[in-house]
Amino acid sequence: MSIAALTLSGFFELCLYLGFAIMLLCLFPAILLSKIRRNRRRKNRLNCRLCAYRFVRRDGDEQAICPHCQAKNR
Repeated sequence: MSIAALTLSGFFELCLYLGFAIMLLCLFPAILLSKIRRNRRRKNRLNCRLCAYRFVRRDGDEQAICPHCQAKNR
């Protein structure tokens, strides 16, 4: 099919498919990066085993200490 022989309905169909493809090419990497970032942040978050307080573990802490009840957590 050449460009000169493209009908009006064919043009709209082509625009629809190209728009859908461009949307998917932008949407999937954004969703994937969002999930990767969320998983990286989740690694450092802990819930205390005694009081269920949520806190962030600092790098290098083998046993994280809860700032709320001072319990040692893994």
